[in-house]
Amino acid sequence: MPCYVEQEDIICVKLLAVNPSNSEKGLPSHNAMIHLYRGSTGLPLAILEGELITAWRTAASSAIATKLLANGTPKILAILGSGVQAKSHFQVLQHIFNFEQIRIWNIRQESAQKFVAEIDASGFECRLCDTVEEAVNNADVICTVTNSNEPILERKWVKAGVHVNAVGACRFNKQEIDPGLMKEAIVYVDCTKTALQESGDILKSGVQIYAEIGEILDGKKEAKTEQITVFKSLGMAIEDAVTANLVFNKIQSKIEN
Repeated sequence: MPCYVEQEDIICVKLLAVNPSNSEKGLPSHNAMIHLYRGSTGLPLAILEGELITAWRTAASSAIATKLLANGTPKILAILGSGVQAKSHFQVLQHIFNFEQIRIWNIRQESAQKFVAEIDASGFECRLCDTVEEAVNNADVICTVTNSNEPILERKWVKAGVHVNAVGACRFNKQEIDPGLMKEAIVYVDCTKTALQESGDILKSGVQIYAEIGEILDGKKEAKTEQITVFKSLGMAIEDAVTANLVFNKIQSKIEN
């Protein structure tokens, strides 16, 4: 995933290996290294471990979408999944919104139990759920962060006005969201071109994309918060670049001081 950011004078290249079966071994499914170069000279600046940068920048994108699209003040957060992305989404979203209740579901209960224990230990109320339906019932914000090939979130389980951050199913042959829910929702994406090539949730449901998140920020499109909204996140190279550069600058500042 290469990217040049003129304003920051950086070139960023992320090398990513995706191994879904790693989850069964207790290993991250996404492993990456990020190479950072000075744009004007081509000189190398840093090689950074990419797993955490990917997790944090993805959660940050979901947080922006949630701030724009959540209906009112969200109080209940449901997270479907318990891997790296689930943990980064909990940390970022809870920091911003301070949910009154957090619910966790994962197909592997042992992993979900560990995640819930971590959340409990951090001082927040969290509930382990046996089913997706239990987790999302009356939830204000739902994050789907799984490796599922088939839909796990159905329309009949969610309330009107819910906001969904659809983060998993990042390939054309994967789905997390029931096509009926996708068709009823107002669908937002990070990048339309990528979504129409890579998102199984969009391709298999045949849904029309209403807007990119950037178009709301620019005031070109409306945030339809009173309806069901879905933000389909696939990630963009510029997110890696600016996040990696932020990390690099902070490290450099600490070294210099």
